[in-house]
This record gives sequence, C-alpha cells and structure tokens, in this order.
Amino acid sequence: MTKSIVEQVENWLAENSVKYANLCSKLLIQSGDVADPIKGTVTIGAETSSRIASITFWNKGEVCVVVVDKTLRKDSVLDDRKLAPDDDVQMLLTGYFEQIIRPESPRS
Repeated sequence: MTKSIVEQVENWLAENSVKYANLCSKLLIQSGDVADPIKGTVTIGAETSSRIASITFWNKGEVCVVVVDKTLRKDSVLDDRKLAPDDDVQMLLTGYFEQIIRPESPRS
C-alpha cells in the first residue's frame, strides 16, 4: 500500500531530523487527519538564525512553502502548487531545506 503524502513527510523528517535539528534553532512538525485523503495535512516549521519557514503538504496533493527573512521582514513563497504525479516528496523536502538553511536569501 502506498503511503499518504503526510506519511511520506513524517517519515522523511524522522529520517532527517537529526541533520536538520543541528542546523535549525527550532524544528517542529504538526500533522492532522493523516489517513484522510482530502483533509490530511502536515506542516513542518523550521527556524534558523536568519529565517523562519513553514512547509505544508496536503494529502489531496498540494504543497505550500513560505520563508520569512528575519532581518528584512520579508516573506517569500518558495512553492505553492498542486503536486505533479511524478513529484518525489522526499526530494522536494530536501530541496526546500537546502534553500532554507543556505546562507544567502532564498529566491522569490
């Protein structure tokens, strides 16, 4: 049986939490209705010295990633869309985190 999008995100964070917890001052996850194909949602919150980020996935096949630059007090939407059938949730998460933790500002 294929895991839901929310379960895939939870598994990815479980596998990568040590790595990113060492690079973030705060790292948290909140899930709801994990098995529900429509209402299921998961949000990862991450904070570094210069950024605050929110990564939200829905089981219905959507993603939204918002990053706030603390110094500039400017938010940037890294991604906000319906997932394509060939999107790899784990690869997306790795890419989002690499953008969040890198020294320069994320692209808008």
